[in-house]
Amino acid sequence: MKLRTVGLENYDGPFGAYLDILPFELGKNDHDHILWWSDEDIALMQGSPAFDDAVATRQEVCMLVRIR
Repeated sequence: MKLRTVGLENYDGPFGAYLDILPFELGKNDHDHILWWSDEDIALMQGSPAFDDAVATRQEVCMLVRIR
C-alpha cells in the first residue's frame, strides 16, 4: 500500500513501524524538512551527529541554487 493513497493511519507497509514513532500530523508537518528550519533550530543540534549532516545539506543546496 502507498502511504499517499491510504493515509498515515491506515498504512501497513514496510515502513509502518518507523512512521508510527514519528511526531507527524498529515497536513501540519508538510514542510518540516531541515531546509526550512531556522538557523537557531539547527544550532540546537550542535554536538549531535545530525548537526553536521544538516549543515552540509543546507550548504549543498545553497551552492546548487547559486549555480543554476
